[in-house]
Amino acid sequence: MNFKLQPLSAALTDNGLMALHLNIPDNATSIQVHAEYQGVSAYTTISKSYSPSNNYMQLFLRSANQLQAGSQANFEMKATEGVQTMVYQVLSRGSIVATGNIDGGNAESKTFSLALTAAMAPNARIVVYYVRTDGEIVTDSISFDVDGAFQNQVSVSLSTNDAQPADNVTVTVRATPQSTAYLLAVDQSVLLLKSGNDITQQQVIGELRDYDTTATSHSNGPFLGGGFGG
Repeated sequence: MNFKLQPLSAALTDNGLMALHLNIPDNATSIQVHAEYQGVSAYTTISKSYSPSNNYMQLFLRSANQLQAGSQANFEMKATEGVQTMVYQVLSRGSIVATGNIDGGNAESKTFSLALTAAMAPNARIVVYYVRTDGEIVTDSISFDVDGAFQNQVSVSLSTNDAQPADNVTVTVRATPQSTAYLLAVDQSVLLLKSGNDITQQQVIGELRDYDTTATSHSNGPFLGGGFGG
């Protein structure tokens, strides 16, 4: 049987995430989502996770502003049963960059903070799980963006933007202490003949994002993040 929920409208936050409160039937096995923004639309299907004990948990990112390396990110965990202890792992650029335990206090809801580092930029995924007494692992994860992928800030300036052949031009490089700077001069005519060989910050950040190998990325966790038997 199909149920159709009423359309919802919401304003985007600075980090591009928004929370929607939906009354989903208890016997639902999947939901279909259709989103529209400024004339662009997208569709996705979210399936209910499997849990032998029918217990689930879900993570929420509660920080409304854009996350920055050196600051804190606030999360909330909600579960269908009391959780005593949770374990978290943060993955970024293909590696585990942070791990630890969280005291759940045997509560069904728990808020906690995570210190953000440059190693988590430009994108990281936090995985939280707990182990039931019967050995079942109940888990969920969220992917989130972090500004500050470049720890060493570098800038280049010229004494003039218009020079003639044989003129002296002063190049000033400013960088964070202990930085190593490399300079490459390319004739402008070469760029006019063929562009696209230069490296930009956007290309580097895009390459780092590719290390998140999760097949389906959920910005606010999967539908009823579940568990699996141990």
